[in-house]
Amino acid sequence: MTSTIEYQGREHTEWALTEGYESVLEVKREGRIGGVSFGIYPVDLWVRILSSLDVDAGLVHNHYCLNDTRMTELLPIAEAKGIGIINGSPFASALLTDRGPADWHPASAQDRATFKTAADFCRKQGSSIAKLALQFASQNRCLPTTLFSSANPESVRRNVEWHQEPVDLQLVAEVLKLLRPVRDKQWDY
Repeated sequence: MTSTIEYQGREHTEWALTEGYESVLEVKREGRIGGVSFGIYPVDLWVRILSSLDVDAGLVHNHYCLNDTRMTELLPIAEAKGIGIINGSPFASALLTDRGPADWHPASAQDRATFKTAADFCRKQGSSIAKLALQFASQNRCLPTTLFSSANPESVRRNVEWHQEPVDLQLVAEVLKLLRPVRDKQWDY
């Protein structure tokens, strides 16, 4: 798996998708690895990879969450080729949490305010933006695997509990309206 081809102005993209990819395929043919996968962000690169390369799986992050559902564009391509898709980052790199994203995140102050408005709205409704985000992302039957990260065992337990509760579709609809200004926004990571 590689995740660096999208950074540094994509200066390594062509190498990664040709020579790098062929090297990984050779290791697979030798039986030293069981599968070939990518873990990247840009949707345009995903379309290219899924359409033209023989891969087994893909870790797509930040593209099936309350503020971005562009992964739905990728699913038909992946399904037609039998490629497994893992949905990563249901919290949109912490944009969909009460604490918000790290300082390095490229969201503008205005974008961050939009997410905060949605988080405040959820809290006023007796819920949390993180709970709604996890439920929304993890309960889509077309995406059987949603991956989240946490260094806190209690957070892991809480997230599993949230996943097992039905998502509040009315609250989802209201939050989607609030997040309209940042809908499917391509962040410049």
